[in-house]
Amino acid sequence: MAVRRLVVVVAVAFAVFASCLAVAAPVAAQSSGFDDVSDDAYYSLSVTTLAGRGVFGGTLCDDGFCPGEPIDRKTMAVWTVRVLDGRDPPAVTEARFDDVDATSLYAPFVERMAELGVTAGCGDGSGFCPDRSVTRAQMAVFLSRAYSLPEGPDPMFSDVADAWYANDVAKLAASGITSGCGDGTRFCPGRDTTRAQMATFLFRADTAANLTTTPAGINFALDGGGVIAAGASIPAG
Repeated sequence: MAVRRLVVVVAVAFAVFASCLAVAAPVAAQSSGFDDVSDDAYYSLSVTTLAGRGVFGGTLCDDGFCPGEPIDRKTMAVWTVRVLDGRDPPAVTEARFDDVDATSLYAPFVERMAELGVTAGCGDGSGFCPDRSVTRAQMAVFLSRAYSLPEGPDPMFSDVADAWYANDVAKLAASGITSGCGDGTRFCPGRDTTRAQMATFLFRADTAANLTTTPAGINFALDGGGVIAAGASIPAG
C-alpha cells in the first residue's frame, strides 16, 4: 500500500513538473515587480504569477509586498476571492458582520467568502475579525472549504493529531498544497501565515484545482520552500 502510494505521488509530481515547465519558464524569467521579493525566493513564482493576475491590488504595504509579515483575515479574503472568481465582487451596501465596514475595500470580498461558505465569521459569528492574523490551521480550513478539496490520508504531522482542523490539513497535504514545516514532521498550526506563504498556498491550491490528473502529491516542497530529500535539512515554513 505504501509503495503504491509512493508510486502515485512520484508519478503525479513528475507530471505536474513537466506540465509546468512550459507555463512557469516565462514567468520565472520575469521579476515579481516588488523590491522586497527576490527572484530566487521560494515564493517568487507564486507572487509573480498572482501579481500578474491583479490579485494583490489595494493590499500592498509601504515596502512593497512584505512577504514576511503575517496576513490578516481581510487581506486573505481579498486574495482568495480574486483567485477563485477571477474578478472583484460587486460593491455592497451593508455587511453581515458587525465589524466589517460596508464601504471598505474588503467588505465585498468578505461577503463573497461568506456566500461561498468559506467563512462563518469569528467568535460567536457576529464578527469577522478582519484585522486578526490568519494562523496556519485557519488557512487550512479556509482553503479546504474554498476549493472543496478531496479527503486525504492522515499526513501524520505530530502537532495536529485530533485537532478540529486535522481533516482540513490532511486535505491540503493530499492535494500537494502543504508538506509541513521544519523537517516535515510538523504543520505548525498555531503559527501565523505569512503573506509569502499565503501567496504560495493559494498558487498551489489553484494549480491543483486546475489539474486534469489526480491532485494527490503535487510536489514535495515544504511551506518554507525546501524540497524533501533523503537526509536533507529543510527550512521551516
